[in-house]
Amino acid sequence: MVDELCDLLPVPIRKEWMKIYRAANLEEKVHPFSLFMSYLEDERAISRRLAERQQRKNDKSIRTHESIAEPSSVHDCDT
Repeated sequence: MVDELCDLLPVPIRKEWMKIYRAANLEEKVHPFSLFMSYLEDERAISRRLAERQQRKNDKSIRTHESIAEPSSVHDCDT
């Protein structure tokens, strides 16, 4: 079952899982599901943290661009 789930993941995630599996003890290799789920939970937490940081950067960038784009005053020139 773990192999089927793993096949659905992107290659970099699968490669990391293979490294973890390779280092696992015999009991974990025979019954890898809890180890696999623990790995996925860690990956999800990392991805969530990265997404939050990126969102904060985007929010700062948007606020900066909005303040630059808003003219402080508008002047009409009649010549």
